[in-house]
Amino acid sequence: MQWNAAQLALDRLIERSFPELRGSTIELKPIGLARLFTHFVTSPLSGNVCARRDVVETMPEAAARGILAHELSHAVHFRSLTWWQSCALMVRYVLSPRYRTHIERGADLETIRRGYGADLLLAKQFLRTRYPWRTRHHRHYLTEDEVRERL
Repeated sequence: MQWNAAQLALDRLIERSFPELRGSTIELKPIGLARLFTHFVTSPLSGNVCARRDVVETMPEAAARGILAHELSHAVHFRSLTWWQSCALMVRYVLSPRYRTHIERGADLETIRRGYGADLLLAKQFLRTRYPWRTRHHRHYLTEDEVRERL
């Protein structure tokens, strides 16, 4: 999916399925230093979705939609946090694998609840086959089988 098309897809997802984010400026931005650890991340402070451009541009549209819906699920959660709570979340996320799992599985479940489970499954399959060396990170998310069970 082209980078500009991904921003449009993000806007469409907000309009169709994330009404609580309407009126917010959520932009797709190139990922910075976090690219060493992940392909996508949503900032608890700004709500912006940061992504590796090379990953976005090789993803099928449905898979990109699944990941973007997952990231918007984070943005919904982060909206209710104060600045201090957002900072605490970031520290806990980095230091506690158990907390990271709680946050990521919660975002996966919310993505499915909002109707993007099939797209999320495609995203998981794409990332697993395209980036197999990153499978150690997958333990924090729902597995493909767990997503299938919830479709």
